[in-house]
Amino acid sequence: MNAPSRHARALGAHMLGSAITLLLTPGLLLALLGTPATSEPWLTVAAGIALALGDCCVAAGHAGARWFFGASLLGRCPCVPVAFYAA
Repeated sequence: MNAPSRHARALGAHMLGSAITLLLTPGLLLALLGTPATSEPWLTVAAGIALALGDCCVAAGHAGARWFFGASLLGRCPCVPVAFYAA
């Protein structure tokens, strides 16, 4: 297995773990991040998106889909810092 495949699988596993934690015990993850607890629905929506993307990353890693790695890199690199800055 090549490095991009391992990276995609690791990223997907991290996203799946975070999403499951957000769905089952959202207060725990928010406390670890230093964020106050909330009952707003955005947390469940974010967990659902993370589940879908995590599953895609794991599947792409297993399949060795190099096009997916490039496409996700183009989406992650410019978008994530902008979203973090805006928050």
